[in-house]
Amino acid sequence: LDLHGYANDLAELCDVLRLRGAVLVGHSAGAMICALTAVRRPELASRLVLIGASPRYRDGPGYHGGFTEREVATLYEEVARNYPEWADRFAPRVMANGDRPDLARDFAAALKTIPADRALTVLCSIFQSDHRAEVARIAQPTLIVQSREDAAVPREVAEFLRRTIPNSRLQVIDAAGHLPHVSAPAAVIQAIRGFVDDAAAPA
Repeated sequence: LDLHGYANDLAELCDVLRLRGAVLVGHSAGAMICALTAVRRPELASRLVLIGASPRYRDGPGYHGGFTEREVATLYEEVARNYPEWADRFAPRVMANGDRPDLARDFAAALKTIPADRALTVLCSIFQSDHRAEVARIAQPTLIVQSREDAAVPREVAEFLRRTIPNSRLQVIDAAGHLPHVSAPAAVIQAIRGFVDDAAAPA
């Protein structure tokens, strides 16, 4: 299981819309989908913005992805047993911002609109994927946006991406949680705007 099928879908959408040289912005698994698309079809993307991105969520030899194999297996079991209950527990953990419980409630409600079997398929695609080799082939200038605290993606993963993607830079923003575009949109917008403005500035 991996994210290549989703990348094929994104490339097809770009073709339908006749997009070339776009700035692709993705969050979490969506960030990796943008990255895979840019590697496979480099003409589609001029720059990449990867928010809370991870090429591999599971720990491995010499790599801290944030989830042990046992934790991933338990996650699958809990989703299969009682998906709504899992969503109610998972949302506050990854959203953080406990002083704003409405954010976690809204995220949990959004998760629960997805049928449980489809959610499990998507989660398997995300947690079983390992795209560390592919990100080394990204040629486009890349901005990695990382929250200062993220329960799903440790800072070490962001540092791995910065080291591995040749023309990349890491910006740690003053935000908590795995969804900073929801909890701290102004900080995310500022980071993206600075990155895009750099591209537009005369040499």
